[in-house]
Formats: sequence, structure tokens, C-alpha cells
Amino acid sequence: MKRMVVRLERLPEGPYALWVHSWRFSAAAEAAPHTRLLLNIQNSKDFVLLEKLYERIIATFASTLGLYHNLCSLHLQGVTVDTHTRNTLLSLSNLESLTLACEIAACDGDLVKLKYFMISATAGASNAVTTEPLQIVSTEHLQSLNINHRGEMVSLLTGFQPRKFPQLISFSLRFLSNEERGINVFFEFLQRCPQLESLAIHYVYLTSNDPLPSRLDPNTIPRLGNLTVPPWLIDVFMLNRPVSTVSVKQSYPYDHVVIPLEETGEYLALLFADLSNASVPLQSLSIPPISLTPKCFATIASACPYLTTLAIDVTEITPWPPWRGEIGRPEEEISDTEETPRASSADSASSAAQYEILNTVLKWIREGSISLPPNLKVLRINLDSNDRLWISGEEEVQACASLIGLCPQLREVQIGPPGNQWKHIGAGWKKVRAY
Repeated sequence: MKRMVVRLERLPEGPYALWVHSWRFSAAAEAAPHTRLLLNIQNSKDFVLLEKLYERIIATFASTLGLYHNLCSLHLQGVTVDTHTRNTLLSLSNLESLTLACEIAACDGDLVKLKYFMISATAGASNAVTTEPLQIVSTEHLQSLNINHRGEMVSLLTGFQPRKFPQLISFSLRFLSNEERGINVFFEFLQRCPQLESLAIHYVYLTSNDPLPSRLDPNTIPRLGNLTVPPWLIDVFMLNRPVSTVSVKQSYPYDHVVIPLEETGEYLALLFADLSNASVPLQSLSIPPISLTPKCFATIASACPYLTTLAIDVTEITPWPPWRGEIGRPEEEISDTEETPRASSADSASSAAQYEILNTVLKWIREGSISLPPNLKVLRINLDSNDRLWISGEEEVQACASLIGLCPQLREVQIGPPGNQWKHIGAGWKKVRAY
């Protein structure tokens, strides 16, 4: 740690500070006790020394950050953003991208001009909702906004009022709850984003029966083309908007449930009824785990004839793990000498079930039992597992050949875990593993 302090102090003395364009600095509070554990320090005086070095690292970074005049991208974790830090950020004239995963003590002041801003929670931090307006980023040049912190949505969006976002094209929200003020602030914010093209809401928890479509003005976000939301929010944003790319998220708090076979038909019918309200044909679709049948593929091909990208998850979800204190493992069995955790029988059963489903889908493809949109270019059948494939290379080749017959424009096929891909390169196909 002392060596780190010396390097931080010496770096600005030479020309190297001007070479730094991107920096990820983590000073999370849990780092100090973790280091103590690694060093196995027994003397209390050494604890004090360690704390002083840790504080010196943070102080040195804060005092020298303003010397990195060519810094374009900065990720701060665990650093308290006080008035001095805010002023330092303002002095970095080339800064375009900023991620803050730390406490913000100075909630107002001059605004930092950025193109990309993300606010995230520090590990171990509270998710308590804060409502005090947070004013830290200018809206004038902002192109991408990512609120990856459940408690900061209302605070940050309130801090932006009443300014508009003339260049914002991408907005990602980690969590939207049924807290009344939060809903109002969210929809009011959208009215000030005339150029918004991409909207993602990853987790939504709403219990009221309030019709959300009535909250969104028909003329709001007229350029929206890329949408990522749970299925029951699709109709809120699709109507008469040019949405051509949709990623359907699983519904919180039921995101551990695979849609069963007897409900799949109704689920797809409702989904495509909502998707049809867009002003342009759907070109890219990603849907969460469903119980697949040849009829499902036929439904997709019929409802989305212009689809060029299709991603379907193949996942067999195991039950929730036991709560703390309910794990039935005797204390004497716990050993510090275990090097790698053993896979549980539930994990093995889940993996086996996933591959059984995958093999069935491959069989349908080889036998020509499924239908696909004729203009399809990318097909991903995702398997939520990193284990080895339980299928032969010959079966994969046969499946790809059958798919090419169904979709002459096909350029990429993923069968199984991410990275297990076939790509059309030149005149032939080549298997690519990108792990």
C-alpha cells in the first residue's frame, strides 16, 4: 500500500499524467479489512498504520486527480464526492464519461458537462430511497444516462428538473417501484427527452392497478426504437412509436419462474398483440425462458415476418436456495482446506434438464419441424450454463445446415452457452468460441 501511495504521488511529476485517458479507481470501504485479512496482521499498531496508508491513498488520489487533463473516462468507487471532488471534476475539460459508485456529500453546485453518466451503488451500501434533489450533471450534452442504483432514481431525476435533455438518446433504469412519487417523477422525466431512442427498465415492482399507459403522453419519446422492459410494460411504450428492437425482461419478483407449457400460447399471443402496436415492423426480439414447442417457433414466424434477430433462453430454473441459517450442513464438515466448491445435485439436475431441452430443439431443427422468419440473420438459443455441450459437432453442423435452408440470409447462430457460435465468414461457416 505504501508503494501504491508513492506511485500515485510520482505519476503526475512526469509526462505520464497527460497520457491517461481512462481511469477506474476503487476505494471501497471493504478493501481495508480485506487487506488486513490477507496480511494476517496481529499487532494493533499495524492496524493503525494500515488505516493511515489507506486514507493517504484516497487523499493522494483526490489531490492529484485534477492534473490528468486528458482524462476522458472516469469510474469512481468508494470515494466521497465532496465539494473539492466536484470542483476537480469540473476542471477536467475533456471528461466525457463518468461513473459514480460512491457517496455524494455535495448534492448541489456547478454541473459537470458529460456525454455519458452512470450512478451505481457501492457494494454493501444501503438501497434506501433518497429524495433530496441531486444536482451534479448538466443535461445540455448528455447522451446516455444509467441509474444503476435503486435509491437514487427520484433524487437524480428531481435534480434535473425543469431542464430538458436535447441530446439524450439512451436511458437505463435498474429498478422502478410502485412508490407514487417515483412513478410521477419517471414519467415527467420522459416528457423532457424528445430525442430518446433507447429505454431499458430492468426490474419493475408495481402492485397498484393504476393504468400506466395513461401516464405517458402520446407525443412523448417519439423516436423510441429500442425497448427493454418486462412484458406487461410493453404496451405502455409501443403505441405508435418506431420500436423495432425489443428485449423482454422477466417479471420481478417472479423472475425465477419459467413460463409453463400450458401458458406459453397465451403468453405469446398477448406479447405479440402488444408488439404489433408499434409504427414499424419488429426486427429484433429477445424473450425470457418459455417452454418451447414447434408451435412457439411457428407463432413467432407468423407474428414477426420481418424479424432479423431472434434470441430465446433455454433455462431450467432450480428452486430458491435456503435462507441463511437453514443450510443443513453440520458445522464440523466445514473445512478451510476445500479448494473448489462441489457442484450440488440441484445444479447438476438443472444443467441436465437444460441440455435435454436444447437437444430437443436441435432435433426439431434437423428434422425441419420448426418455422422461422425468412429474413432472419441472427439466431441465438441461449443456454444458461458454462458446462461443456452435451451434443456432438456433427449434430451442430446438421442443425446449422438445416437453419440455412430455412433462412438463406442467416449470418450468425448461437446454440448453447454464450460464446458457442457459428458465423458466416466468406463463403463458409466457422465455429467461434468467444469466452
